[in-house]
Amino acid sequence: MIEETVDQFFIDRIQKKEIFSPLLFFKKLTLSITCRLILGASAFQDSEVNKLSQLFLEILAGISSLLRFDFPLTKYRKAKKAKKNLEEYLRIIISKRRQNKTLSDTSSLLNILLEQRDLEGNSLSDLEIASQILAILFGSHDTTANLLCSIIVQLEFNPFWREKLRDELKDKSSKPTLFSKEDSNLFIYILNECLRINPPIYTIPRKVIKSFEIADCQVPEGWYIILSPLLTHRLPQLYPNPEVFDPLRFSPSRQEHKKHPFAFVGFGGGAHKCLGQDLAMLEVEVIVTYLLKHYFWRFHNNLDNSDFLKHTLKRIKSLKISLNN
Repeated sequence: MIEETVDQFFIDRIQKKEIFSPLLFFKKLTLSITCRLILGASAFQDSEVNKLSQLFLEILAGISSLLRFDFPLTKYRKAKKAKKNLEEYLRIIISKRRQNKTLSDTSSLLNILLEQRDLEGNSLSDLEIASQILAILFGSHDTTANLLCSIIVQLEFNPFWREKLRDELKDKSSKPTLFSKEDSNLFIYILNECLRINPPIYTIPRKVIKSFEIADCQVPEGWYIILSPLLTHRLPQLYPNPEVFDPLRFSPSRQEHKKHPFAFVGFGGGAHKCLGQDLAMLEVEVIVTYLLKHYFWRFHNNLDNSDFLKHTLKRIKSLKISLNN
């Protein structure tokens, strides 16, 4: 399903030498993939996917506004209305799926949620299912698109690894997958190194549930702390020469990411590790593979490696590229 969605998305939207924002493009693409995974892949569900995407984008427009005043005509008021409309729309779809089994013949996340039962045999309520879907939409939108932008930039800075990976993908007998049990997967090394050097999330907020001491400082219970994947991934005691792009850090002979249980936290860690990690990385794998197999990209920005490392999220927003076969 993901491969078909990616292929059709590129065909419908990309023209030779057209200059566009990869961030906006990847956001639309990953949202389309997520919506299709939620609702299913049948042709009659295209309108549902488009409607779900549009309502979600209206919510984002309001959330991203600086002034969150709940007044008429403000973006924030429109976002609240869009959230209500989205929840109502999801309930309509859920109701249809419950009543008409033919609508749930195809595999989808919604079908899986509809079939879930607790120990007493009770199913999830429509509101619970709608809440789960909203959480997945929010969790899979910005971060995956940011990571994809970082990957194409790092591959531009490091053409040796880009062409090595492209050559590996040309070998039809070798089909790299993030879920392969083999440890000698160059694709995994490169994606993980991109995730290490440019994590899509810079900070992770956590509430202290039990006081502790660190570096001679007492952190009391109830405080809020900020964890930083960006700083963690650039600690030289974990990753020697941390600003150097070196995918072999993740090879079995080095395994620098295993020096500490939380040395590699691009998707968080512990009990609250991102539940959408596997979906996000699968999307990344399929999209990057498609790009390398079908296109050569060209940046229309003056890129500087050290500047990009310091201001990754800011520079990503201004990126402009074009694609050629």
